[in-house]
Amino acid sequence: MCTRCIGMPVKQFEAPERLEGEAAALREKLERLRNEGTQEQIREATARATQTGWRAGNARLYHGKEAADWQMQGIRVGSVALLSVQGEPFNEIGQRIAEGSPFAHTLFSGYSNGGFGYIPIREAYAEGGYEVEATPFSPDAADVLVAESLRMLKELA
Repeated sequence: MCTRCIGMPVKQFEAPERLEGEAAALREKLERLRNEGTQEQIREATARATQTGWRAGNARLYHGKEAADWQMQGIRVGSVALLSVQGEPFNEIGQRIAEGSPFAHTLFSGYSNGGFGYIPIREAYAEGGYEVEATPFSPDAADVLVAESLRMLKELA
């Protein structure tokens, strides 16, 4: 069994105070729209307030940092390797790890040992979307996770 923290590269975030102020203003606007706006206006305002709240929360945690400690564990059971990581990695990350693993069978999982954060693949950043907006991680994070996972699997082998 092996456990370690890896340095997952994070996005560069604006000052939390500015983002918190913007999130508060968007929440106030949302409250006004709930009384007098259309369903579409409320939906759009909810999305903007939520996303700005995520950025503010990530800024509180990661502003001024280049990386976050992210826990990873590996367990060997004969010819089977079990590898787990905090957060919610994109499926393609697990596929890359399994393909490069020295084990006959490698099972990779996220959602382990707490820690929130989508871990998108690099290509997803150009596409955008919910997970990319919410993640604290930079586009380099998936590559770091794959490299560190393969290093751990080689150590376990």
